[in-house]
Amino acid sequence: MKVNLLKDKLILELVQTGHLRVHKNGKVFNNKGKLLNGWIDHNGYNRITIRVDKKKYSIRRHRLVWISFNGLIEDPTLVVNHRNGKKSCNSLRNLELTTESENLQHA
Repeated sequence: MKVNLLKDKLILELVQTGHLRVHKNGKVFNNKGKLLNGWIDHNGYNRITIRVDKKKYSIRRHRLVWISFNGLIEDPTLVVNHRNGKKSCNSLRNLELTTESENLQHA
């Protein structure tokens, strides 16, 4: 999986400035308090679409949750894995960093 470090930095900035509020249970709210439900992509991941300066970004919820509480993932060989294998369970306690090959084995 190709990781977009610029998008990850944008995620962190949006959380740090209060434009997005992320809870450990995986729920995400905008700065007006609206729950962002998102949508399911073709790989089964929940994504959230946000607009910044009239540009749209699609962000995988599990990555958003991880970065919000743990910061940027500096090592490009690591990905966020769902411990229980359920892509719909995006709580922080269900997420962990693994290598891509470990992630594929786990799936």
